Amino acid sequence: MRPGFRRESDVRKWFLSDHEFDYFASPVSMPFLLEDPRSLTEVRPIFILQGIPNGAPNFQGGHIEFYGTQIRLAFTERFSFVMTKLGFIDINPGSGSTQPGGFGFAEVHLGPKFTFLRHSESGFLAAAGLNFQIPSGPARVYQDTGRVSLVPYVTIGKNFLENRFGSVNLINTTGYAFSGDGERSDYLYNSFHLDWDIANRHKIYPMMELHYVQYTFSGGLRNLNVEGRDLANIGDVNSGGRANLNIAAGLRYKLTEAAQVGFAAEFPLNVRRDLQQFRFTIDLILRF
Repeated sequence: MRPGFRRESDVRKWFLSDHEFDYFASPVSMPFLLEDPRSLTEVRPIFILQGIPNGAPNFQGGHIEFYGTQIRLAFTERFSFVMTKLGFIDINPGSGSTQPGGFGFAEVHLGPKFTFLRHSESGFLAAAGLNFQIPSGPARVYQDTGRVSLVPYVTIGKNFLENRFGSVNLINTTGYAFSGDGERSDYLYNSFHLDWDIANRHKIYPMMELHYVQYTFSGGLRNLNVEGRDLANIGDVNSGGRANLNIAAGLRYKLTEAAQVGFAAEFPLNVRRDLQQFRFTIDLILRF
């Protein structure tokens, strides 16, 4: 039952993060879907402020706030368990909205992750996981839709272009949300993260991230003509065939590998904006 194998069992601690790839920086925006491929043990408090477009049907502007955390637990350098969404959501529609809004417990997203490829010499690793999106909040904040969504995904990471000025890290996550009933919307998503490790000091990481969400099948619960992407599965009957494309720019700063902060500003690139006019995300990572 000792962690590791043979000699490794004398040096590796239980639940220790994989520190072989400490030159990577975890993504900031789209935190519930864009997943770091490393096996990590950490607590990550997150705050999101999101503006609702004035032209959003039934909402007439306003804003959304998320207060919560993520928890990851590394059992080995390859197998980990992730809870990517745990917290509260506050939806404040604009004046004249037909929706009540309010404050409530958010959906819970959790599941296992397996890092099936791990090559430290080339700076490349890949993982696969399965998240369960579990409705667990009130209807007024759209956290009660249906029963569950199953979200299999694959995420990869690669370090490249190393020189005296720094190196580049790429993380890409692709997944699909399968609804467990006819109430939730199904969607395909792909998220890219690109950062620059300035001077290879593993301290300051300017970054850009790109997120694409394609709704493949409409939900069957509400007729609001908008969807909630990673904050809420509204189950809108008009969502099928619609898509969101967003870009984010931000920075991660590592005080140490055990304590890191990150922030990012995100904006839509296409006409279809649903509930997002802009988004600001800030996080704190406490990693073991």
